[in-house]
Amino acid sequence: PPWAGSWARVVIRRLELRRVTIAHLGLPSGLDLKADNAEASWSADAAGIVRAAVVRVGGFAVKAPGVPEVSGTLAARGRRAGQGWEVAHLRASGHGWDIKGKGASDAQGTIEARARVTAELATLDALLAVGADLEGEVRADIELTSGENGVRCSAAVSSQSVAAAGFAVTDLVGRLEASRDRLDAEILHATFAGGSVTGTYALA
Repeated sequence: PPWAGSWARVVIRRLELRRVTIAHLGLPSGLDLKADNAEASWSADAAGIVRAAVVRVGGFAVKAPGVPEVSGTLAARGRRAGQGWEVAHLRASGHGWDIKGKGASDAQGTIEARARVTAELATLDALLAVGADLEGEVRADIELTSGENGVRCSAAVSSQSVAAAGFAVTDLVGRLEASRDRLDAEILHATFAGGSVTGTYALA
């Protein structure tokens, strides 16, 4: 490509931002953000338009008011595709969770993304202060679309074994569909107390 030889690189050994407010994303005010050993590289064409970028963060931490700190590492690479952007690889992971994903956006601002998320329920229990003694590992294959009609999310969820308040469920397979004004969930299969369990839930 014509911009292949014009890479720029910035390295930040430590960055701290406190009481941050991010507009338009619906995130709570007062975020504390920390990053260590962050590196960003990008290439641009003759007009100065960024055509490709790579980001690596050796360690980050995010703290929101009333929520325990979330920390981990992050790596992503993307390139300009037409009038939008394509993120071919994103990997973030920390204690009890891991995310692998990719996505793309177009000139109209439509975003489509896919991710595989693996999480330890004990970590989520502590993070969200559920207090349900959650145990086990859950995997979710997520597809997300954001555009003029709002955000839509679907997920295929599975787990070999999960437990809540001492009650164990094995061989769990389910799905989740969520939009701005509706939530649908379905247990396609699960084993509880030696029997098979299925069920649906809808919230509109």
